[in-house]
Amino acid sequence: MENLSRALEAAGATVQDVYKLVYYMVDYDTRNKIHSKHLEAFMQGHRPATTLVPVLALSPQTKFEIEAYAAVPQEPLREVEVVVVGAGLSGLKAAWEVQKAGSSCVVVQVRDRVGGKTYSVDPLGDGRKVDLGGAWINDTNQSEIYKLAQTLKLELVVQRSDGDVIFEDLDGGLRRAGNGLMPDTLAEPGAVEAIPLITEETENACHKLSIRDPVGTGEGPDKLTLLEWANTKTSSETALAVINLWTTAMMGIEASEISALFFLNYMKSGGGPARMRSDFKHGAQYLRFLAGSQSVSIGLVDLLQPNTVVLKSPVFRILRSPSGALVSSARGEFSYKRVIFSVQTILYKSITFDPPMPSSKLEIAKHGVQSCSFKNIIIYSEPWWRKAGLSGAFMSFTRSVSTARDASNYQKGQYSLTCLANGDFGRGLGKYLRAERTKAILAHIKRVFGPLHKYTGSYCCGSTHLE
Repeated sequence: MENLSRALEAAGATVQDVYKLVYYMVDYDTRNKIHSKHLEAFMQGHRPATTLVPVLALSPQTKFEIEAYAAVPQEPLREVEVVVVGAGLSGLKAAWEVQKAGSSCVVVQVRDRVGGKTYSVDPLGDGRKVDLGGAWINDTNQSEIYKLAQTLKLELVVQRSDGDVIFEDLDGGLRRAGNGLMPDTLAEPGAVEAIPLITEETENACHKLSIRDPVGTGEGPDKLTLLEWANTKTSSETALAVINLWTTAMMGIEASEISALFFLNYMKSGGGPARMRSDFKHGAQYLRFLAGSQSVSIGLVDLLQPNTVVLKSPVFRILRSPSGALVSSARGEFSYKRVIFSVQTILYKSITFDPPMPSSKLEIAKHGVQSCSFKNIIIYSEPWWRKAGLSGAFMSFTRSVSTARDASNYQKGQYSLTCLANGDFGRGLGKYLRAERTKAILAHIKRVFGPLHKYTGSYCCGSTHLE
């Protein structure tokens, strides 16, 4: 039912908006209604009119198809000074600033929740949240989000970083090293020496850039993919795998798919590779939110005026003409003086702009690459890795989970590992059903940790597509 769920979301509808279902089944058996439990679970108690049509055949290898008809409620025209498109962190922060300045504002959001790429869930129903989206911040070079956390009085916890990290090498061998360090030996001759060199090259290249003028200060890297750029610096297969691990872990994309300049500028913005990879003080993974990172967005909504945020309302047209300016969405229209656009650039293609956006903006949207970050949370009854002197973190150059780390809430007795299957591995994993994904992830963790691994808990997962 995942495809139907996505189709409803794209239209701004929920299962409660569905008023009719038609489903077609091959080999329908009145004594074995295997479809019923799946439909009932998906519809969450909602019971629209339904029609079942037994058929001899559908498209190849297809046994079941479903049509859903939904009516999306429409809001009356609202006149505001500013429409913010997107209810992620930046959109909600912008709306708050607009209202503090005394202007009227509405935030229009495609999903049924706020938070964008931050998404905190309660898998066990006991109030102990885990993050299926972005999770970590620090209190130094991420000053704005840290300031927001203080304003909203959100409790932060320091990422646990003591214990060894396990590395799964290119040959499949498993090696241990202290957190922040590399193993003393690796399968490829010269790799131990090559990795610090490519790391230093990347660090130096980052700090030569001006964030305000990256193209002017980094013209060469802009003509190469990151993998091409790295190949000019090293011939070590393992060092190149490290570079690819950085891009997949941080951005959900392969090093061959991204501009070297974009990546270097991204790293510069975060303080450089050393900080971006670190779990220690000043590192990008130093702090987490006790109530989950989505608590920032939820807190921002509480600071806004009532009825500012309109959920389940994808925008499909933005019009400006002498007779007026309208934002048209699935749940109504909004008259505006200014629009703040806070969505991924790659989504520009799904909206009609009249007059059109500047061609340079459209070119960026046209050539944007859809990346994938598939985040899996494994919840355990105890932090078994600590007894073995491990941090819970591992890195793999060869298999589905590229990186993992301890995401436990020790204050509330919730013990978990966050596992990322990103880039090509994540895309491949996303093609499987949930049960198959679970099996693949757990098999990989079992291989890395061996007999230490004690899975007696729960599993939840989510996918985040970036640009």
